[in-house]
Amino acid sequence: MLKNLLLFIVLIVIGIIDYRVLAHYNTSFVSACLLLLFPFLLFSLLISIIQSTQIRAPKNLLENMQAVVTSVFIALIVFEGILRVLKTEATYREKIGELQYRSPYWHDKEDAFWHLYSPNDTLQNFRGDYTYNRITNSLGIPERELNPKDTTTKKILCLGDSFTEGLGTGVDSSWPRTLERAINLCARDSYMVYNAGIAGCDPIYNYHLLRGKLWDVKWDEVIFCVNTTDIPEVAIRGGMERFKADNTVSFTRPPVWEPLYASLHVVRFFTQEIMGYSGVMRSPSEGRKLNAEASSKIKYALLEAHKELAKRGIKMMVVVHPLKYDIFRKEYGDEGTDGLIKEIAILKPIDLLPYFLDSLGLNEQNYTKYYWPNDGHFNTLGYSVMGNKIARELINRKDIVCPSEEGNH
Repeated sequence: MLKNLLLFIVLIVIGIIDYRVLAHYNTSFVSACLLLLFPFLLFSLLISIIQSTQIRAPKNLLENMQAVVTSVFIALIVFEGILRVLKTEATYREKIGELQYRSPYWHDKEDAFWHLYSPNDTLQNFRGDYTYNRITNSLGIPERELNPKDTTTKKILCLGDSFTEGLGTGVDSSWPRTLERAINLCARDSYMVYNAGIAGCDPIYNYHLLRGKLWDVKWDEVIFCVNTTDIPEVAIRGGMERFKADNTVSFTRPPVWEPLYASLHVVRFFTQEIMGYSGVMRSPSEGRKLNAEASSKIKYALLEAHKELAKRGIKMMVVVHPLKYDIFRKEYGDEGTDGLIKEIAILKPIDLLPYFLDSLGLNEQNYTKYYWPNDGHFNTLGYSVMGNKIARELINRKDIVCPSEEGNH
């Protein structure tokens, strides 16, 4: 009886600790062991209680049950450790060295309405593959200050996420800066390419930023950059309805079991590899539904932007570029990027996946020539290729006039 009482007290203590672990998304290996210890102690207590009663059971049954429970507990601990070492179920941020789990459903209430950095700040990011610094302007964008009154320079606006911002290379090697150099080598006019890419952004945020803070500038061209991450991000964040009248945003609520997903890699393995759940903890059927809705919301934002810019005589281009996983699969995944490209066909989007696969010959073996292996962003060469390719597309569309082509106009 005393043994059961002591086991019960230990169970209560471990339960309280586990509650705090889950409440604070503590993702250390020790915390994972404590979470797995709770069901082990619970089953051990139940077996011990049965042993202390007069209930008849087959010989050695309870001993065998305890041995099985103990073996399962040890196996789960070992498996949890292996998954952590191999990082097979690690999130993107964990793979680049962050120790704390960051929920895709989380947002900073103060910064989330515009999704910009702090104005006039120095950003220092240290990642597994590289380090970089950025200095933000008065808007909180890692770019030069913009002079809307300057009429001598034509202006191109680039909107996108971390791939447009240029994570993985220096400021002067991002694809918008490469685009600027390529255009000015050819064009008869002087061009400034303004990089408004912000890590973690999506096309809805881009459209919101364009209308809210960059609308008064007389742009000659606006380029929206889209990739596979945008669809699940919009599935979580919503479309324009995310923005509230009090200058806050409201995202979709995460599944109630997210703390277990955050803390236990064995839960991630079971849900993702066995049950087919996505990295944002949605079942295959639910994920398809939410991604389809997100794709429609992105389509709406892009078409609205195109319509409103056209009224002002401003041209617009949409560029879709591949992630390294798209290179591995040789196609866009289940997120629905292919469907989005078809839905916005009227905008004549530039799909760079065939270019990377066919013209550059990229595959799973040689992708590191253009992408960082762990972080997954383009390296300097990848951004250079992308910037120069977009420059050629603009010239081919006659959006940029070169002296040699003036006679053709």
